[in-house]
Amino acid sequence: MEGTGECCADVFRRALGVLSTNKIEVVAHGARLKAVRKRYGSSFGPYLWEFSNLLERLNERLEPRASACTAVAPPLAEAARCNV
Repeated sequence: MEGTGECCADVFRRALGVLSTNKIEVVAHGARLKAVRKRYGSSFGPYLWEFSNLLERLNERLEPRASACTAVAPPLAEAARCNV
């Protein structure tokens, strides 16, 4: 199982279980790059738009709870180099 996708998935399941046990919520958000390119063209940069959308969704989830969060994202220039 070492080094396989199954192994990686198991690590993530365990990590999320620890976070859940400690009442920590994880929200992951990403761009479907092929779909974005097809809809908006290759010159459209999806990362700023997606990050803005993520922050709006987080605000919606946190406001009723009067809670805070930490948002982690790569710098936009780095994210743009990762276009797949």
